[in-house]
Amino acid sequence: MPAKPLLLPLQPPEDSTPEAWLARMDESPTILPNWPESKRLAIVMVEKQAKTGYTEAWVVLSEAGLELTFTRNFGNRLYFKVPRQSLLKSPDVCPELAAESWH
Repeated sequence: MPAKPLLLPLQPPEDSTPEAWLARMDESPTILPNWPESKRLAIVMVEKQAKTGYTEAWVVLSEAGLELTFTRNFGNRLYFKVPRQSLLKSPDVCPELAAESWH
């Protein structure tokens, strides 16, 4: 049985950047998040590479995944806490995501 992923890539709608799309749900992103106490919330990390300016967004699926984002050499990071249902109701932004994805 393959291990569950710790992170899944997120693509915002074509007319938006990851930061702008996520800011509609969380106006106060942080650089040092805690794992949400409520199972209704998810963490999405937005990473911007300093050298290239390339931006990626990742749905964090577990506390181990969150720890991974702290230890890996990611670029500049912002963490958004957003309703899980908002992510699940937008299947185009993260096609691999399901209600069972979080662990």
